[in-house]
Amino acid sequence: MLALRSVSAAGRRCKPTHLRGLATTPRTLPSSTALPRYQFSSVRSRGMAQVPVSQPTKPVPEDRSIVPLKNPHPSIDLKNIQGDIYPTFPKKAEQFIFFSVTDPVVFRKKLGIFRKQLTSAAAVIENLQKIEDARAKGTIVPITQCQIGFSFTGMKTLGIGSPGDQELMDGQKKHAESLGDEPAPGSTTASFIGKHWTKNWREKKIDGVILAASESDKGCNSAVAQAIGIFGSSIKVEIIEVGQARPDENKGHEHFGYLDGISQPAIKGLVQKHAGQLECDPGAIIMGLKGDLFTNRPDWAIGGSVMAFRKLHQRVPEFDRFLEDNPIKKPGLTDKEGSELRGARMVGRWKSGAPIDLAPERDDSSLLDLEKINDFDFQTPDPGQSRCPFTAHIRKTAPRVATKQAFLPGALIMRAGIPYGPEVTPKERQAKKTSLDRGLLFVSYQSLLGRFGFSFIQKRWANDPTFPFAGATGARPGDATLDHPAEPGFDPIIGNATGQARTRRVGGTDATVTTSTLDIKEDFVVAEGGEYFFVPPMKTIERISNGEIATTELSMFEFLILFLSNALNVQNVGTTLRKREGNHESTTNSHNMAPRQKEPTKNQYSRGLGYQAKTPAFILALQQRVGGNSGSGDLADNGLGDGRPPIPTRPDVEGEGEDHQSEESGDEKPQVVVLREGKHLSEIEVENEKRKAKGLPPLPDKSVLKDGTGDPSAPSNTASKDKSKTQKDDKLMGGLAFSSSRSSKPGGKKRKVGEEDSEGGPSSTVTAPEAKKVKAKKAKKETKGLLSFGDGED
Repeated sequence: MLALRSVSAAGRRCKPTHLRGLATTPRTLPSSTALPRYQFSSVRSRGMAQVPVSQPTKPVPEDRSIVPLKNPHPSIDLKNIQGDIYPTFPKKAEQFIFFSVTDPVVFRKKLGIFRKQLTSAAAVIENLQKIEDARAKGTIVPITQCQIGFSFTGMKTLGIGSPGDQELMDGQKKHAESLGDEPAPGSTTASFIGKHWTKNWREKKIDGVILAASESDKGCNSAVAQAIGIFGSSIKVEIIEVGQARPDENKGHEHFGYLDGISQPAIKGLVQKHAGQLECDPGAIIMGLKGDLFTNRPDWAIGGSVMAFRKLHQRVPEFDRFLEDNPIKKPGLTDKEGSELRGARMVGRWKSGAPIDLAPERDDSSLLDLEKINDFDFQTPDPGQSRCPFTAHIRKTAPRVATKQAFLPGALIMRAGIPYGPEVTPKERQAKKTSLDRGLLFVSYQSLLGRFGFSFIQKRWANDPTFPFAGATGARPGDATLDHPAEPGFDPIIGNATGQARTRRVGGTDATVTTSTLDIKEDFVVAEGGEYFFVPPMKTIERISNGEIATTELSMFEFLILFLSNALNVQNVGTTLRKREGNHESTTNSHNMAPRQKEPTKNQYSRGLGYQAKTPAFILALQQRVGGNSGSGDLADNGLGDGRPPIPTRPDVEGEGEDHQSEESGDEKPQVVVLREGKHLSEIEVENEKRKAKGLPPLPDKSVLKDGTGDPSAPSNTASKDKSKTQKDDKLMGGLAFSSSRSSKPGGKKRKVGEEDSEGGPSSTVTAPEAKKVKAKKAKKETKGLLSFGDGED
């Protein structure tokens, strides 16, 4: 049927004792009290799909129809599969947090932390045992489970390639119209706008989804808060959808009133098969396993699955009104019973879950046994539609016959949805018109959407009025008992007619005249939004968090930042990151996670020290390089690799060349100082000492030239005077002096040996006034102390 599936009802086993009690209870009219609870299994119901109609009166049994094998196939690693894929989360409350990634680097790091919150298939199986043990004691065990998945836009943001599904890569919007979603005015093929899609689902960018499921709203809210807290500002929460199991007697039923989750597939090697339960290879649900039709999966996709999410709004009062207006007229049936029969033939099951192929006229409680409820094939005793119409929801979405047209058993999906919204109000029932939003948060898992997963079933079966094709039922074409029209019609529950005319023609719903048709001029189920997600294996989650999966998409610096930040548990990671989408690059705005505060140690307190959490300088330097800000800003490196601001440099003077030496440049250079026997030797004296050791003659004293002698070979009187003066000052100062004297006459120019004069010739002489200035300056400097580092300016 509608592919609806409720929390506790989804995939439950039915105990005969409970079910018998359920079936013998008096039924209520669709317009009476609260509607029963059931969940659509998306377009494809397993063996038996449920649909809406009226409401049941007793709670469904707590046992699941998916019974895990005690000894699963050893080749399947249940610890590597996220738990809602298989065996699906047991739940009474569930929230879907749809988010966009704002900082990929921080997100990957946080994903490694969140991985500890994820629930594997092995953990779900353990939880199911805990639930059974608690039930035997009459108690409830608090259990919360989480899962994460990524849309293809999110995968591109994180640098993850394609796992091998084109429709996943395209996104749901691109194919929404072919799914049957009605387009709004202005919608185009390139940019779909759903007429009934909510504003959020039309406009928000969805990169991923976090599922949080629990036995209570409190547990669910706690898990959601914890997940959002872990990721912090690395994500932006765009949409939150809240699901809740229907209460009391409606438990286990979707909003139209039909029991849901009855016919989940029995996955070979994982699930215990019951009579009539459809089987499939694990690869139909889980990527890379036996039966996966895509044979070239990347290694990181093996163990994952594709999640189809659809927010399906149900128009319950309108559906009930349609049944009341169109009862099947048959001797012995009241109008109420005729309406219930019409609904059962549209869905393929009675509201209790009993299949009409085994109970074609009245509900039968004896069929609610787990070994009977799915034990039918639409072929016995009649392959035609006298017992079950070709258009019945469960027959359209799971024909139960393997033919060239039906593609069974490959076309099976695992459903895991949950109802949302309030119960129908008395005011709505009286007006027979929906005023509040309610329906199903539909979820299905498959390895390929188009072969043969959710989108295939919706497009090719539910929306195709010619399916099942003549001859596809197993009977011989032209057989008189076949009673197979050329166009059986649409699925009356989830089938959608595309184009301007939305009228759906449905055949076979009247058992008295199976060739008659019924025109349905309104949709009882409309989509308000949805998206496709890749649900990675647990090991791949870890690889994504470490940056391993993204190495082909990230630059070396981006990957290094991620690797080091994970290795060192750095709280403040680079926030300016290039993210690649196709051939385009965009830069996300930077934002820093607040560093975790740490208390000072006892030693720090005793020493009067304080602790300040900071990011290591080399990480900051790498961040700058990734962001394209190398060498600038407050975090620019000073050349020492410590992340401190650079040493200030003198700005270039306009008009001066690169080789220009300012008058004070000589003083700014480091001075070569050698101490010998307590003396301060000049640079030329040091050089002469070296030459003397090598047996070479001493160099001429520069002061000779500055004194105007012009004879390089002449002895230097200045040097001897300077020596005596220095020794005299040593006695007076009694220590070392560090001087940075300034000249009182700025603007003076120095001449050095070998420099050219204003005429362009070499300067070999110095005028008398200049010589006096040189002597005065030298004497002034030497009075400062024995060891002097001069950086003074004249």
